[in-house]
Formats: sequence, C-alpha cells, structure tokens
Amino acid sequence: AVAAAGDPHRAEQIARAITNPDEQARALSALVPVVAAAGDPHRAEQIARAITNPNRQARALSALASAVAAAGDPHRAEQIARAITNPDEQARALSALVPVVAAAGDPDRALRLTNVAEQTALSIDGYGQAGVLSALASAVAAAGDPHRAEQIARAITNPDEQARALSALVPVVAAAGDLDRAEQIARAITNPDEQARALSALVPVVAAAGDLDRAEQIARAITNLNQRMWVLNALWSAVAAADDLGRAEQLARAITDPAEQVRALSALMPAVATAGDPDRTRRLINRAELMARSIFDTFGRARALRTLVAAVATTGNADRAEEIALSIIDPHEQAGALSALVSAVAAAGDPGRAEQIARSLTDPDERARAFSALAQEVGPPEACRLLSEAFGVGLWWTPLSVVAKVAPGVVLRVAEILFDNERSRDTSSGPDTDPDRRSSTGH
Repeated sequence: AVAAAGDPHRAEQIARAITNPDEQARALSALVPVVAAAGDPHRAEQIARAITNPNRQARALSALASAVAAAGDPHRAEQIARAITNPDEQARALSALVPVVAAAGDPDRALRLTNVAEQTALSIDGYGQAGVLSALASAVAAAGDPHRAEQIARAITNPDEQARALSALVPVVAAAGDLDRAEQIARAITNPDEQARALSALVPVVAAAGDLDRAEQIARAITNLNQRMWVLNALWSAVAAADDLGRAEQLARAITDPAEQVRALSALMPAVATAGDPDRTRRLINRAELMARSIFDTFGRARALRTLVAAVATTGNADRAEEIALSIIDPHEQAGALSALVSAVAAAGDPGRAEQIARSLTDPDERARAFSALAQEVGPPEACRLLSEAFGVGLWWTPLSVVAKVAPGVVLRVAEILFDNERSRDTSSGPDTDPDRRSSTGH
C-alpha cells in the first residue's frame, strides 16, 4: 500500500524489516512490479534477486520481465526471463513475453521466445507441463499464430489436459479473427464436455462478428444440454439486439429448461411490443405462461410466474399481468409479483390503476414497498402522500431510500433526531445517583 501510494523506498524498508522469512518474501515479491512500473526496473530486479525463497523469487522475476517488456525493453525482459532457474516459471515468463514482443513488431524474437519456452516446458515432468504448454499455446495464439499454438497444445500428452488446452485456445483464436480455424479446433476435440465448452465460447464471438446463422448452427450442434441452454440464452439476446425478433423467439423456444425459457421469452416481450406486433406479443405471453405452469416445483413455478408478470406489464397488458399474478398460490411470491406490477403499471402511465393494485396487497410490508415504488413514478404531492402511507403500514425503513430521492432534507432531519435521541439516552443512562434506588438494590 505504501509503494502504491508513491513511496517505494519506504515500502522496501518496511518489507526488509519483516522478520518472518515467508512474509518478507511475500512483501518483496509484491513490491517488485510496483517499483518497475514506477520507472526503476534496475532497483526492482535487485529487490527480486534479494528474495531468498526460490519459488517467490522466480515469480517476482517473471512479473518483472512482463513489466519491463510492457515498458518497451523486450531485450532486457528476455534476459530477465531466461535467468529464471525454475523451469516452470521461466517457461511462463517467456510465454507472457510472446504476445508483447509480437505486438511490438518483432516476429523473429517472438518465434525464438516461443521455441525456448516450448523446450523448457517439455523438460517439466507431470501435471505442470500441461499447464505451462497450455499457457504458451494461448500466448502464441494471442500473438497471431494459431497454427503454431495448436501444435503446442497438441504436444500435451495427457488426453484430458490436451482437450482442456485446445478448448481454452478456441476463444483466443476466434478473438484473433480466425473463426474458421477456431471452429475446426473445437470440432476436433474428442472430449464431449471440453468440445461443448469450446463451442460455447465460440458462439458469442461468431455472433459479435455478425454471422448469426453460423452462430446458431454452432449452438445447436452442442450436445451438452446445459451448455447448449446457456449458449442459446446468450445467442437469442444477440439476435434480438440485431432486430431479428422472429429468430430470437425461435431460439428462446429452443431452450429446454422451462424456467430459462420463461426468462428468455419474458425478456423478449418489451421489444416485440415496442415493435408494434400485438399478435406475437400475445403468443409470447401464452407460451411463457404455459412453460411457467409446466414447472413441477411450486416455488420455481411461482418465481417464473413472477418474472412473467413484470414482463407482461411492460407490454401494456396490465389486466393479463394482474390475472397471472393473482393465480400465484404462494402468498409471498404473489405479493412480490403484484408489487412489481405496481411499478410497471405506473411507469406505463396509469398511476391510478397502480395504486389500486398496491392497496389490494394484504401484507403490510409489501404494501409499503409498493407505495414506495409508486412514489418514485408520480409528482411530489402524490409522492408525499404515498410515502406517508408507506411509513404508516410497514417497516419504517422501507420508504426511506425513496424519501432520500424525493426529499433529501427530510432524511437528514430524521438522522439528526435519531442522533439526538441516542445522545439523550446515553446521558440519561449514566451513573445511578438516586439514593432510594441504590438502597433498594442493596448498593
């Protein structure tokens, strides 16, 4: 914290004064990149090399190499990375330099770093090798060489680790602009879960590139149901944002989990209503209600219907929204749905109807919450009246946040009164000086 505040010299003094070796090593390690970023890489290197714990020293030098490369001295950064004796950390440090050097316009150095990092990684035994090679593959892909990156990932001998590395490589290759190669890598993964994860990561990148047909094709090819549901959830919103509401509806309907389908269809309703398509809006409402009522779990069904109520209210179908809300059996969820309906109806320009719904709530706290929500949608005179009622029926702090927006001076006055009351109570509860009371208590 002292170093970050601009006094690295004092921070170093504090770190060196720590007597516990592990804690001192941790403090000095954290100081290295800060000192380097402050423009003193030579001092940062001295601090790193003074760390006695070999693993922490290696990590500190690795962080320093990245900082020096980012500062525009790739040659010195490479020297620092190559001087690391821990093979794992040296390979990771060299890997981190590859995209930085490539971006600086030095492809020959980037290639040399890649080769050295790969050879160092291959000298590591066991699980650590896979992790380092995977990190190197991602770095090389980010540097713009997806073919070489794939070669490195395929050098991992453990099938599961190789699948994970290739899966992690897919979004990096896609983000670098080579969607074809990214898809080829993903589809070649034989581990079903990792292939699903890779394809899932690919879909939003393809959609963002504007190829919605291809994105949908990839999404529907995912065999893992949970992964496919997640991707379709992400994809339909991208399609809706592109104003293809018909396809967005198709994708939402393709989601197999009823609760998630209700959520997707509900989120789509305002856009469809705004587009002036009442038939499609009605169809979405009917479909969403059907899916919500198909949920076997009582609580899950109530939550889905509550989500639907808020969405239906935004389409201008207040009667239908209220009808659905009143059909919810769980009292708490029904009250929550009606409370959400109050805000939506008021925002749609019918505060009178919204207040009627609010007054129909039997739970005092929910009614207070509804009055408070409604107060934010109306003018000052009506807002004050509603807030007064909210204070009268429910918990006193429920409307307080709304009062802070409508009349901040009132909240300040309330705070002053509460503070004065607390101070008076503290004063009155001082030492007991009443002799009669003292004698009656035996003191």
